[in-house]
Amino acid sequence: MPLAGVTFFILTLGNLSFPFTGGFTGEFIILAELGRSNLVVCFLAGGTVFLSLAYSVWLFNRIWWGPLGEGVTGHADLTPTEVGVLGWTTLGCLLLGWGGSIFVEWTRECYVQLLCPFLGG
Repeated sequence: MPLAGVTFFILTLGNLSFPFTGGFTGEFIILAELGRSNLVVCFLAGGTVFLSLAYSVWLFNRIWWGPLGEGVTGHADLTPTEVGVLGWTTLGCLLLGWGGSIFVEWTRECYVQLLCPFLGG
C-alpha cells in the first residue's frame, strides 16, 4: 500500500497548509490580509489551522497505523482508476503550492470586480 499511503500523506499535508502545497498558498493569503485588517481575527483564524493540524495528524495515524477492523485482513493498494484520479488531485495540490502565484494572477481581476464593491475598495 505504499502508493495509497504516499498519496494520502501528500493530500494530508495539503490539508495542513504545509508549504509547497495548494493549501498553504490560500491560507497564507487569507491570514496575511486578515493580519493587516484585524489582528484578533487573524489569531483566531490561525488557531483553526492548529486544530486542523491536530485532527489531520490524528486521522492519518489512525488510518495507516491503527488497528484493523473486524473482518478486515489487509488493505489493497490503489487500482489504476484510483491512481489516475488521485494522481491528478495530488499533482494539482503540489502545482498550486509551487506555482500558486500564476493562478492568483490569472484570477485577480475577477476577484477585484466581484469583491471590491462589497469591501469598499
